[in-house]
Amino acid sequence: MKQALAETALRGMEPRERPFLSHFNSDCESGSADRLCRQRLYALKHGNADWQTAVQILGSSQAARAAELRMVAFVSFGDLCTFAEGRGSTRLRLLSMAPPHCLVGDDVRMNEISAPANTILQKKSAQIAAAALAPNAERVDREAEWPVDGLHALADAGLLGLHIPKHLGGLGEGLLSLAIVTEELGRACSSTAMCFGMHCVASKVLAAKATKDQEDRYLRPIAEGRHITTLALSEPGTGAHFFLPRSHYWVQGDDFVLDGQKSFVTSGSHADSYVVSAVPPGAELDPGTFTCLVMDSERPGIEWLEAWRGLGMRGNSSRGAKLNHVTTPRANLLGVAGDQIWYVFEIVAPYFLIAMAGVYLGIAQAALDLTIARLQSRRHEHTGETLSTISALSDEIADMWTRTERARQLVHHAARLGDAGAPDAQAALFAAKLDVAEAAVASTNAAMMLGGGRGYQENSAVGRLLRDAQAAHVMSPTTHLLKRWLGRSVLGMPLL
Repeated sequence: MKQALAETALRGMEPRERPFLSHFNSDCESGSADRLCRQRLYALKHGNADWQTAVQILGSSQAARAAELRMVAFVSFGDLCTFAEGRGSTRLRLLSMAPPHCLVGDDVRMNEISAPANTILQKKSAQIAAAALAPNAERVDREAEWPVDGLHALADAGLLGLHIPKHLGGLGEGLLSLAIVTEELGRACSSTAMCFGMHCVASKVLAAKATKDQEDRYLRPIAEGRHITTLALSEPGTGAHFFLPRSHYWVQGDDFVLDGQKSFVTSGSHADSYVVSAVPPGAELDPGTFTCLVMDSERPGIEWLEAWRGLGMRGNSSRGAKLNHVTTPRANLLGVAGDQIWYVFEIVAPYFLIAMAGVYLGIAQAALDLTIARLQSRRHEHTGETLSTISALSDEIADMWTRTERARQLVHHAARLGDAGAPDAQAALFAAKLDVAEAAVASTNAAMMLGGGRGYQENSAVGRLLRDAQAAHVMSPTTHLLKRWLGRSVLGMPLL
């Protein structure tokens, strides 16, 4: 009977599941403690048992973990959605696995932030955004002011250590948490969210292969909220191809010497350290020689260029810098010389794409929120009806909501794949940033149209969001570069 049950279940297995066949057969024969739960879950997937059986299995202290793992590996999404009607910790675990279209009401939000840590992070980020970012957003934009108050509030809350390992005092979080936090911040102040996002990417680069010395000098202070870092990769000569630096470095005693020029350095002249890319002289066209170093802000020879005056993201202090024989200790080398292509596609690209996607997703959501509020409150005196009763306008809201929610699900899906180290994460990450860029620009354009004359006024919130959203297509990696990478990734071709 057991073997027959196994054969019935296994006949419907997809090819990706077949590696588990030998494990299942051996378990059927071994009499292992979780044998029953495995049999039931196989049967459950193929309609031979009901969900109450699964509840009983997951409630068993002896078999709960094994059952949960088999849920992830074998139970179909349709079954999982049915089981999402359960309660307690079991329901929470399954909600984190269930696809969004199967959930309703508050469960949709719970699916996005189902882990307790993410729930706390989302609430904390929203509170900081409302208390410290939103009140200053208009001034930050108008004065092109680096958002020191907002970043200090994030530091005080411990969020600067989002990606610093827990044993060093950080939160040890991954891509999904980054998407959740940057969206909340982006809804309130795009500039602060961008500065925070770039800090997070750079801190993850620092943490990826940190030495004990680097942990003590950089990671612990970041976790304690005493240190802000950022990336200095882009250069005027190579544009969006940030992985082909022209800046040089060479060894001089116990130091490296840096010479070159960087462009669009977020938090330029304000951060405490900069992750700088450089190559040995003569190796400018070989990505394999791309090397990253940490450069402290007080090092002599750093010459900051003109202040940032952008169309949008005006509080970023996104400045250029000349590096005039800047020395940095050899102990500040990240990883080993020449292994930075690994950093680019394993650390920089995933975390940068998710950080940017979260920020622009927040912009799209803020535009939607403002537009809904206007249509619900604005009345025509001659009819007494709100704008929300006009079908053409409600149709636009439907399009804005759909674009924003679709982008959110793709971003969170890509983040989960990245956190899991899935082989198809790369393509999803490229696609997520592409989709969010389209959503942010389209939604802010729609918000401006639906906002009428008030939205078009100088220094309006909608105007700020519209200007900020335009950066989504032009910040490296640009939309065109991401499309090229996505196409080559899907076709199984080298990205470079």
